[in-house]
Amino acid sequence: PVPTAVGRPPPQNGLRGRPAGGGGPGRVLQAAAAPLSTSPLNRLLLWHPPPPQEGLRPFRQNQEQLTQMIVHDLKNPLTAILNYLELLRRDKLNPLQGEMVHGARRSAMMMLGLVSDLLDSARLQDGHLELRLQTLAVDNFLSESIADLLPWAEQESKSVTTQVNGKAWTVTIDPQLIQRVLINLVSNAIKHTPLGARIIVGAERRDGATVLWVQDNGPGIPPALLPHLFERFSTGSGPSLGQRSTGLGLYFCKLAVEAHGGEITVKSAAKTGTRFSVTLPHQPVTG
Repeated sequence: PVPTAVGRPPPQNGLRGRPAGGGGPGRVLQAAAAPLSTSPLNRLLLWHPPPPQEGLRPFRQNQEQLTQMIVHDLKNPLTAILNYLELLRRDKLNPLQGEMVHGARRSAMMMLGLVSDLLDSARLQDGHLELRLQTLAVDNFLSESIADLLPWAEQESKSVTTQVNGKAWTVTIDPQLIQRVLINLVSNAIKHTPLGARIIVGAERRDGATVLWVQDNGPGIPPALLPHLFERFSTGSGPSLGQRSTGLGLYFCKLAVEAHGGEITVKSAAKTGTRFSVTLPHQPVTG
């Protein structure tokens, strides 16, 4: 038999245009039948109503776990793709081939970054990601962090430079996490600034802490969006920012910096551009 309405049987007489009750005047009901898909998902949706609000927590936890499993399984093939592209990049390629390989590698790196941000955001939020601390020279760390982004910026007719204020010093951080913070910030600056934009990645010492910053001379961020930039899945963008975002990058940045006992802030104005500042203590506060 073909089901009609979910959970509601049709009127007993099943006839169009006739009262559902006796022969006297009354409301006219109309029975309608339409074939429904017999897939397991549709049967589940049709015959099992959503759980009440108090029963949603286990459902959401299962959904989060499934998402984490899927995202985790994406890392291995993406890593393999990047390794193969790296081998190709070392080969003798003509300019067009080199540009194509570099573009594919950059796209794969962005996908891997998104996957890593999603996985590590959950781990950082739950306190399950242990920092792997190293003591590094700040100037070398800045240069290495942005190296893979320079060809992209050049292709967009934008400049990315580093600036270290003061004598060279070292900082104790988890280099992979903080490097990804800088990559997220510089990538956003490249995406959301016009042709010819200038982007500076800098460092300075302030009150015993190390401050890393990314400054651009773009159109700025609307004031109404600033309080929500570091929220999970916040995707607001200004009028001239043509590229969409997942809303995970800045959320990950906030969690990664706070895991070091630090702070990330932003200042933005239409005439001066946007500046993100990452303040890291001399010795990270962990555990």
